[in-house]
Amino acid sequence: MRIAPSAAVWFARLVPSATVMALALGGCNSGVLGDPPPTSPGTVTLRLRLQSGETFCDQVQPCGGASHVAIRTGAGQWLRTEAGWCATPCSSECPRSPCSTIACAGPGTGVELLEIVQTWDGAYLESSVCGETIACTIPRFAPPGHFVARLCATPGALSTASAGPPTCSAMAEAKCVEVPFDLPGPSPVEAVLPSGI
Repeated sequence: MRIAPSAAVWFARLVPSATVMALALGGCNSGVLGDPPPTSPGTVTLRLRLQSGETFCDQVQPCGGASHVAIRTGAGQWLRTEAGWCATPCSSECPRSPCSTIACAGPGTGVELLEIVQTWDGAYLESSVCGETIACTIPRFAPPGHFVARLCATPGALSTASAGPPTCSAMAEAKCVEVPFDLPGPSPVEAVLPSGI
């Protein structure tokens, strides 16, 4: 994802190792998209072009960045493509992830958005349960096919106080646009965020 040069971290990519995949499938297996392939079917790059007459920004929290891309199957099933904060991977041991609220403390940092670019390799997370009560996730790869991406950005402006990091002030609700694509498929798949809505 391309953003202002001052920002260094965005999405954590879902690239499960063979060990993690084996543990996940051994701990719990509920199946979501039939029998997905064990490896990536290929990639596609999604790009949201922002209107030059508007400014967009995010307030990035210490424990995670903002999400701008959501993906659903052609049948309308939304896929969880980001682990989020403190997710527990499924395994035979069913360990609880140690979560600290200290890591999320603080106001965060405002970051200007110049454009949104994300490459997807079909990775998503399937929700399941370890034991009887512990929610966990299984890393999967979607099979090749038709999908729809929902790309969003929030109009806003950055301001800088005398001390501290920049702050993003939202000026309206997030604007979104949807675009169909194939995985794998020609890249980039581009969408333009409508202005004035």
